[in-house]
Amino acid sequence: HTVDPPLGLLAPLGGHDASREIHIELPVWAQEKAAKLAFAHGLEDDFVVLHPGSARAEKFWVAERWAELVAHFQDEAPRRFVLTGGSSAMEQKHIAEIKSALQHPVLDLSGQIALLTLAALFRRARLLVTIDSASMHLASALGTPQVALFGPTNPFHWRPRSSPAVILQGSGPGPVVDFVPKQAPATMKEISTAQVINAMQSLLSAPAALVP
Repeated sequence: HTVDPPLGLLAPLGGHDASREIHIELPVWAQEKAAKLAFAHGLEDDFVVLHPGSARAEKFWVAERWAELVAHFQDEAPRRFVLTGGSSAMEQKHIAEIKSALQHPVLDLSGQIALLTLAALFRRARLLVTIDSASMHLASALGTPQVALFGPTNPFHWRPRSSPAVILQGSGPGPVVDFVPKQAPATMKEISTAQVINAMQSLLSAPAALVP
């Protein structure tokens, strides 16, 4: 969204139709590393990435609810889940809490992948579920469908724009569709497991894009 102010400067000059979409051209080596990683771990194109961490702990969703997502989908229609995240002590502690609540195995790649390789892995994924994070913006630039969870930060300013995305914030009946510049922050615990499951199902039911 940092493109908005400079594009606004073009308006008096007649620049009204500039695209606000962002794109990333991934280097070949990153795509090859992601392909090898997927092959080594038996990941088909139907896997789901869970990215629960960021540099701010107040953005973290409830650890047990991440585990409930996995349990729901594994009981209903088994699919592979992959955990990604940073290597900081704070993120690793949160990921450890998630893993301790799991009843089904997931592949934990957190803290093990370079940024561009991670982006290439997102590109291969069927779906990303994440909080407001850098990974959300990477997925947006790559066109990866995602469910993005917001609490203390305002999705008006930071929501993904380019990829198919469902934005959740607070305990409303459904996804956020009206975005306003000023709003009171919410707590992450207001987002229920059912809200996220419904959002995931809405995106997983759509036809999958082909991964080149």
